[in-house]
Amino acid sequence: MQLPDTILSSELGKSRVSETWRVKMTALLPSNARQMPTGCPGGAREAQAGAPVAQRILIVIDAWAPQVNGVVRSYENLVCELRRLGHRVEIVSPQLFMTISLPGYDEIALALGPYRKLARWIEEFSPDILHIAVEGPLGWAARRYCRRHDLPFSTAFHTNFPAYIALRAPRLIRKPLERMTRMLLRRFHGAAQHTFVATPSLEAQLRGWGFAGSLRRLSRGVNADLFFPPPERPQAEVPVLLYVGRVAVEKNLEAFLSLTEAETGPVQKLSSATAPRSRPCAKPIRMSRFAGSWRGRRSRLPTGPPMSSCFHRALIHSGS
Repeated sequence: MQLPDTILSSELGKSRVSETWRVKMTALLPSNARQMPTGCPGGAREAQAGAPVAQRILIVIDAWAPQVNGVVRSYENLVCELRRLGHRVEIVSPQLFMTISLPGYDEIALALGPYRKLARWIEEFSPDILHIAVEGPLGWAARRYCRRHDLPFSTAFHTNFPAYIALRAPRLIRKPLERMTRMLLRRFHGAAQHTFVATPSLEAQLRGWGFAGSLRRLSRGVNADLFFPPPERPQAEVPVLLYVGRVAVEKNLEAFLSLTEAETGPVQKLSSATAPRSRPCAKPIRMSRFAGSWRGRRSRLPTGPPMSSCFHRALIHSGS
């Protein structure tokens, strides 16, 4: 069975990610699989004479397009750049299964009973590298398969779920839920050959939580075709404060909206976000101009990051 190929946007196919980002992305690969011909999109190409053989890479991910978030955008670019290097990359996402919506986030689909179908795809694709991106139903199913079949795999830590849950849980059960979530995360990632983290501070946090396995740095980068220093702003122009992200409690949008002119000086607030939530933020969001979801736009002054993110892509984009 051929795995359904993931459709990447034409924007991704045309974009050029900075060379630094491309080099860092290859950390997913073994050292003998990092010198490949370029070209994106497309599957693995024949290696040049004397070059290592292209790798078959399977990424199992519980968050994928049409969602717009840091995890999805990171892996869209990762897939594109790995294909540029000549590797064959396939994605297994919830779109290939029966799903239900995550309570409170209708746009997030959770795969129902994915193990058998996922196992069949893993066996028939026969990956050289298997990476589990998210600790969701697909992630746990892929982990189970790998453990059963003694198949090495890597994981990545993208979301601070203990903090995410603490923001939503009743006060009386908040601490026990945080402890239980950390225990589950240790178990999930403890079986991986490597767990990728974005920053030294995140690595230190996971060590503090008792993560004893191999933690490897997989930083983020900037698409220099989209994000670059602009011409100098005219002095008479009012600076723009830009919020980028979902409108949700963990994004700490209230802190941005509550900034006063005494703290910032004269500014214009601009929110580039997906679907404002209906009640708690409906009133304060009107204090700023709401622009919907953007790609490739920037402001002079970045704001953030959210309280449960492990790495905020908008900050490095706005600073580039």
